[in-house]
Amino acid sequence: MRWGRKAKGLGGGSLATNGESVQLLRKFLIVSCLFFASVLYSTAPALAVEVGVGEPYAWGSDDQFGTKEAMARTGMDRMQELGISWHHEWISWKDWQPTRPGDGQSGLDPGAISLLDKVEAMGRQRGITTYGMLYNSPSWANGNSNSIFIPGNGDPNNPEFQKFVEDYGNFVYDVVGRYKGRIDYWEIWSEPDWNWITGDQTSIQQRAVGYTYMLKTAYRRAKEANPDSVIIMGGPIALWSDQYISTVYANGGGPFFDRANLHPYTNNQKPSLSWVFAKIGIVRQIMDANGDTAKPIWITEAGWTTTGDSSWKLTESQQGDYMIDALETVKTRYPSVEVFTLFRVMDRAWYSSSDKESGFGLLYSDKYGDGVPTGHYLYEPKPSFQKLKTYLETNTTVNLRLGSQNSYWSSYSDYLSRNMSNDFTITNTGNGAVRGVNIDGVDLSNGVDVAQELPLPIGDFSPGGATTFTMKYYIPSGVTSFRVYMRGSGIDNAGNVYNFPN
Repeated sequence: MRWGRKAKGLGGGSLATNGESVQLLRKFLIVSCLFFASVLYSTAPALAVEVGVGEPYAWGSDDQFGTKEAMARTGMDRMQELGISWHHEWISWKDWQPTRPGDGQSGLDPGAISLLDKVEAMGRQRGITTYGMLYNSPSWANGNSNSIFIPGNGDPNNPEFQKFVEDYGNFVYDVVGRYKGRIDYWEIWSEPDWNWITGDQTSIQQRAVGYTYMLKTAYRRAKEANPDSVIIMGGPIALWSDQYISTVYANGGGPFFDRANLHPYTNNQKPSLSWVFAKIGIVRQIMDANGDTAKPIWITEAGWTTTGDSSWKLTESQQGDYMIDALETVKTRYPSVEVFTLFRVMDRAWYSSSDKESGFGLLYSDKYGDGVPTGHYLYEPKPSFQKLKTYLETNTTVNLRLGSQNSYWSSYSDYLSRNMSNDFTITNTGNGAVRGVNIDGVDLSNGVDVAQELPLPIGDFSPGGATTFTMKYYIPSGVTSFRVYMRGSGIDNAGNVYNFPN
C-alpha cells in the first residue's frame, strides 16, 4: 500500500522564540497534508452475513470449582476454530439480581459479573465479540416463581406491569453501563411472543403491545448507560414474527430498536424450502413499509437438533447441511441479515435422550440426562461442526482497510525536533475476525524515518471493527513530500497468519 503526501510548511523560514512560539505552535498544529491512499482487500470470496453461535455460559454466578469457566473456555476455543465472529450470551435477570436492589446498590451478583467478565475476555482474546440477551425475571420483580411470568397481564396501563418494566429498565441500565465498551450489543428479552406468560390468556398482538412498552423503557435506559449501545429487538419465533413486528411498529416501537430480530426455527424442514424461514423476507417488507429500509435484521437464534421426535430430529449429517443451507439462503435471498447466530455450541447433558433440547449443539455430550450414553466423549465435534468449519473457511475473509486521517505537529517541541504525527484508521470490512494486528514495518522515501518503536500493536478486529492509531515520522529539513509503505499482520479465527497487504 502506498500513499503520496504533499506537506505544507515543512521547510525553510526562521523560527520565532519566546512569546512568538505560541503563534507558531497554533500555525503548525493545523498543518495540512494531502494523502492518496489505496486500500487493502482480500480477494477471497466473502460471506455477506456474519456468523455467531449462541451459548449461555454466564447464565448465573461463577462456581466454586471453575467448571463453568472451563466449559466456556472449551466452547470459545471451538468457536475460534470455526472462525465465527459473534457469541450470543444469556444474562439471566433472575440469577444476576436475585434480591431487590436498595440503598443505591445495584444488587448485581458479584459471581455473575466475574463469570461474564471471564467469558467476554475469552471471546475478545479470540477475536469473537460477545453480545448479551437480558431476560428471565426474578420472583421479587414479577411476584411469581415462573421466570417468564409477566405481571399486570402485560398491560401498559396496569401499575403492576409498569413497576415491573421500571425494575427491568433499572437492571438494563446497570448491566449495560457496567459493560460499556466491552459488550455494546444487547437483545431485550427472548422470544417475547412466547416467553411471555400472563395471568389471563393474551393474543400475539396484546403481547406485542406490552413488549413495545418494555422495549421503549429498556432502549432509553440502555442509551442512558451507554449512548453507543446497539439495541436488538427480542426475537419472536418466526411463526408469528410478521404479526408481532407489525404490532410493534403500530405502537410506536420503530425508533426503539437498532436491529430487528426473529428466530426462524424450521423444525425438520430444510430452510430454503421452509415457509417459516421465508418469514425473514416478510419481516423485511414490513420494516421497509415502516420506513426502516436501512435497518439490518439479526437472527439471534436458529438451529437444528439431532434428538427429539420426528417433527424435529435430523440425522447428524443433515444438521450440518441445514446450517449451510440456511447461511446460503440468507446470503442469496435476504442480504439485509447482518448476523446469523446458530443455536448452539454444545449438546446438553441435563436433558433426556428423547428431548429435542439436548441435540442442538455442534459438540457431543458424553451422556444424556436420563443416563443414556451418546457413544462419544464430552465435547467431541459432531459432523455438523466440521461441515460448518469447512464452509466458513471457504466463505469468510478478513478485509482490512487502512486510511489516513490527518497529519500534524502535536506540539511546538515536535515541530522543532521534526517529529510529525499522522493518524490512521484501520477498518475490517470483511466478515471474519482477526486478532493481534500489528504494524510490522514502515518503508519511507526521501530520508524520512519512523520515530517510534516497531512492531506497533494495534489490537483485535471483529467484522466492522475499526480503530485509530498514530504513526510518528522524523522529517528531514527541506522535505516536502514522501511515500509510505506499511506492512502488518494478525491472526484470523482459523489460526492462520493474515498479512497485509497481501
